[in-house]
Amino acid sequence: GSDTYKRINLSLLEYAVLGLSVIKLSGGGNPILKVAYIITLINTIKGYAYGVLGLDKKSGSDTMLQDFIKGVKSTIKGICSDPKNMKSFGYWSATLMVVTMKLFKLKDIILAVQSSAASKDIAMPLARFNRLSLLALMIYTLKDAADGDLLSLSSATTFIQLNYVCALVLGIVGVLGGGMMSPLGGANVAFAAFFAVNGLSTFFKLSIL
Repeated sequence: GSDTYKRINLSLLEYAVLGLSVIKLSGGGNPILKVAYIITLINTIKGYAYGVLGLDKKSGSDTMLQDFIKGVKSTIKGICSDPKNMKSFGYWSATLMVVTMKLFKLKDIILAVQSSAASKDIAMPLARFNRLSLLALMIYTLKDAADGDLLSLSSATTFIQLNYVCALVLGIVGVLGGGMMSPLGGANVAFAAFFAVNGLSTFFKLSIL
């Protein structure tokens, strides 16, 4: 299957598993959110089985775990590789910013565990780590697509939607983080504008074709 959809599928699987873990640690949580995570978990497993492996999967093909490990390795390699154009550089910079935020949350989780904090105190940074993990993978997917000059193809509707989602999330994070009055908030707002412009420009470009 497509590396793009495989990456998105596996990242949603991770998001659902960690999301359910957060609910468990927090002592129950929102039942609607729990149902949403379960549905996401089921659909990603089904999507992987039908879309990636195929119903007639050969015995020599990769397992989901092997694909996940390969995906992690290729993503790390891609993040460490030089951007091939200006759009790719923008996505790469945004990826680094979100990954850095994610690592700070991972540090908070480790410190909470080491200090034998209550489960609820671990759940909050884990929830934020989970959201940042999904966002980082979405942004990296756009960086990878930009490197391969895939953003302007007629089948690029997925990338347009990813641009819009990333713009919305980064915009909200930026505003809540102090907006242009703080360095991190300003960076988030600036990247939100970058994603929005790229999504709209690709949309109008494809509409003309």
